[in-house]
Amino acid sequence: WWQERYADRCDATFILPWRYDPEKGFTLQDQAKREQTKDIMFFPRNPEAGDTVLIVGRVHNFSLRQTPRPVGVRFYVGNPDSGGGLIQGVGGRGVGYTLGEVPVRETREVQLSWVIPPALPAHPRIYGVIDPADSIPEVHEGNNRGWAILGKESAAALAEAGADVA
Repeated sequence: WWQERYADRCDATFILPWRYDPEKGFTLQDQAKREQTKDIMFFPRNPEAGDTVLIVGRVHNFSLRQTPRPVGVRFYVGNPDSGGGLIQGVGGRGVGYTLGEVPVRETREVQLSWVIPPALPAHPRIYGVIDPADSIPEVHEGNNRGWAILGKESAAALAEAGADVA
């Protein structure tokens, strides 16, 4: 069954830790939390208007087949399905790509440098969409979009930096 349906497909994805919480009996106040990910990060973590921020997206491949080519990710300020604006990176880049294919069961990063515009609201959700042109046949399509909050420290980010997270 697997060989017939999925043997030739990869599975490029973000890890979405809250994706199935409602099915597990955990209530989510905001259903959009299903797409919140720790795989989109910002450096510096708390940029201000005019700063150049590096957006880093980790693309995982959980399949037994490597991706056929580098994987692209587009980033948006706000939900792209609700009018979110495409982020144009430094040099006019609208898509970041992994450096080469994503091997079987491995992770590769996508990076995009972006200058924070002056009118950006505080703590916006920055969405990432993997393979936005839908050009790579995949096992799962429902985990190709995630978001993180720009300018808000997460417990995971603080823990990685060695801060006390009580």
